[in-house]
Amino acid sequence: MTRAVVIPKRFSVFGSAYNVRFDPSLVDREEVAGAVHLPANEILLQPSGEQYPTTLPELEQTFFHEVFHIIARELAEDAFFENERLVELFSKCLHQVLVTGEGDLLQEGDETK
Repeated sequence: MTRAVVIPKRFSVFGSAYNVRFDPSLVDREEVAGAVHLPANEILLQPSGEQYPTTLPELEQTFFHEVFHIIARELAEDAFFENERLVELFSKCLHQVLVTGEGDLLQEGDETK
């Protein structure tokens, strides 16, 4: 069973707040489906459309890909920030964990202690 991941409009990493928004001209302008603009604390995502169709899982993975770039930069790990292959692997793994997860441990009455 898979489920959709909520892509937030705003979130925080290491105390810094980031906005997330769609940019319909992102692919035309930057030739990427997602981008982090660090000075603006913003993730831009190319929305699905006739010219650039995107599935929901692809959009979710793109979001996590950009989040991992933010984490790498916040940790001052420039080699990780620039390593697209590693960022992509981490983002796909996290996405898989979230969409294939089953049940809700805390909703089942389990204690957190």
